Amino acid sequence: MRRHSRPRAYAIFRKELTQVGRDRSTLALVALLPIMLLILYGYGVSTDIRNIPMVVLDSDRSVQSRTFIRAFTGSGFFRVEKAAFSMDDVDLEMDSGRAKMGIVLPPKFGRSVERGKLVEVMVAVDGTEPNTANAAISYVSRIVSNYSSKIGTRIIRNRIATERLQPVDLRARVRYNPEMRSINFIVPGLIVTILMSISALLTSVTIVRELEQGTLEPLIASPIKAWELMAGKIGAYALISFLDIILVLTVGTLWFKVPFRGSILTLLGTSAIFLLSSLGVGLAVSARSKTQQSAILLAFIITLIPGLMLSGFLFPISSMPHPVQILTWLIPARYFLVIVRSIFLKGVGLEVLWPQLVPLFVIGAILFIISIRSFRKQMG
Repeated sequence: MRRHSRPRAYAIFRKELTQVGRDRSTLALVALLPIMLLILYGYGVSTDIRNIPMVVLDSDRSVQSRTFIRAFTGSGFFRVEKAAFSMDDVDLEMDSGRAKMGIVLPPKFGRSVERGKLVEVMVAVDGTEPNTANAAISYVSRIVSNYSSKIGTRIIRNRIATERLQPVDLRARVRYNPEMRSINFIVPGLIVTILMSISALLTSVTIVRELEQGTLEPLIASPIKAWELMAGKIGAYALISFLDIILVLTVGTLWFKVPFRGSILTLLGTSAIFLLSSLGVGLAVSARSKTQQSAILLAFIITLIPGLMLSGFLFPISSMPHPVQILTWLIPARYFLVIVRSIFLKGVGLEVLWPQLVPLFVIGAILFIISIRSFRKQMG
């Protein structure tokens, strides 16, 4: 019996791969969905806000005021939509939405800067889009701080005045992602999303498809055992999921220039643990569904939506209400997201990742056991 169990499972394995290759819709899902998600999130959902339109009222029109404005436009974060001649022009541009920020420089801006005096510059930010407003305020603070530091250094060299200089020399250093590129944490998050969605969606139709095509009853009547059938199906879709991981990893590192500082073996090994939960959910859904459409929809709702909203991929868990934070403890993607980002950007190993691996394995094992029981019940 042992000699025949392995070929039977392998036969199911090959059958599933062949069926995926012949089904154009499934093949497109496997091959195109990862690339589409990567392009969508890489270019369309970037949290790096650039080219914020602004209106400038330069009442001084000096060399110093133009240098100050160039500090904004040269950063890439802002662009001058219009040069205003009065406060009415500033209000009109911001009221119409053509400008998201307004800068007003006083008449004696340049003279005050050269003498080391404190200059009040008015910055108005459109708060109807909080994310853009917060980003604009952060960029303004950074640009003004750099500008002030350069002016202060020049004042010291010219020995004009020093009383306005800041007494603390703050030097911040960003670790792991020094360029602050949002794509660097989006691509690792996409591996979680793709692995979760592809594996769950594919396995969600594996049993119900046999039921619709009338091939489930012959399989049940055949000598094949339930675990052999399950092993063959799971093996096929696990292989497809791993191929998608390699695809996203290749495109992310070569096209989007996302650094990968960890071990590929560690990434694949932890992905196998995460597959326990996503494959388990897909099998459980397939065993309880009557049609492929309902199975796909249910798998989508159970895996993709919580994985995006409650894993920390799009929104920080720390900013969620406390009851929702407790709910995220049950989301496997929450733990795997930390693991993947740590492997990508920090290059850490299992000695650091085990606090995330333990709950991930426990939740995955529970979901997988539930799926096995549902599968056997359907086979019975």
